[in-house]
Amino acid sequence: MKKTLALMAGCALCVSAATAAVQGNNTAVIISKTPEVTTASYQFLCVPVRGFDITGQAGNDFVALGSFLPASTLSEGTTLILPGEGNTQTIYTVSSNGKWVKANSTAGTEALTDETEPQVETGTVLWLQLPASRTPNTTPNTIYFVGEKGRTLAEGEKLIPSPAAGMVAYGNDTDTAVPLSQVAAAQDGDQIQCIEDGGATYKVYAYVYNAQAGGGKWLDWSIPAFVDDSVTIAPGEAFYYYRAAASAK
Repeated sequence: MKKTLALMAGCALCVSAATAAVQGNNTAVIISKTPEVTTASYQFLCVPVRGFDITGQAGNDFVALGSFLPASTLSEGTTLILPGEGNTQTIYTVSSNGKWVKANSTAGTEALTDETEPQVETGTVLWLQLPASRTPNTTPNTIYFVGEKGRTLAEGEKLIPSPAAGMVAYGNDTDTAVPLSQVAAAQDGDQIQCIEDGGATYKVYAYVYNAQAGGGKWLDWSIPAFVDDSVTIAPGEAFYYYRAAASAK
């Protein structure tokens, strides 16, 4: 994973885990995510595409904000929280003419140009606030990620090779839905927390190891019941992964 984002307590609001559809060939893809209906306004996302490379090489790991997430496809007032170095963050909004502008508390807003538009690394986790989702029972605009195909997982490869200790944000930067069993080499006590549809909390899955039951399984705390690989992390979806410090590798 190219970047991780420390737990943002201030943004721990309810949003729905979205499904995703992928169009395109082996290089260029459009990944569309349709959020579930929710009364909250935040979507927890991950950049699942790479920047276009006209030389025909393997693309690049950085892509312009307006390229992978076109402001013209989003409603006016949509807000993006983009992490920076350390614990810093920058806020961008969609203007009335369908452009990304940089929020500036002292000078209103600053329109982005080709020189100032941020280059975002593939795999970056971000928060997107969709105005339409503030209204109950209103479906927010579809989110489109445009770029070259991102990471491809080999057979048996995990989305997170080595989970860090504590509660850390990751995202699915591939173009394929990843089942819980492929997220990481889970250990007893690990948790995956996804944005929950229609509620005020996260959907929590806990990994429980029981030798008598044939090994470890993911438990959905809300039922509670063990779940199979029908539960997946969609392309472009971000989530939190928890691992106890003593268990981290």
